Amino acid sequence: MYPIEERETILRYDELENRWHVWSSVKEHIAKIVEIGDVKKVDKDGRGTVRAVDAYLTASQVRLFASKGPSEKQRNAARELAAKRRKKRA
Repeated sequence: MYPIEERETILRYDELENRWHVWSSVKEHIAKIVEIGDVKKVDKDGRGTVRAVDAYLTASQVRLFASKGPSEKQRNAARELAAKRRKKRA
């Protein structure tokens, strides 16, 4: 396995082929990608444990959703604005 600070999943959409290219070294993502994807390459360590996968997913297998709440950046901006308003009133 890769060290935790180096683990990542990368998705790149190819509009011409209408599919996603995905590379992952995140254990939970690897399991799902192997289950549903068209795996092209598997990287294993010396013990045979899968370290990373390189695969393709169809356009319908990937969903992008908006966040359900404000981001940390938005929460911080709201706090700063509220603090400025309180200071202005005082």
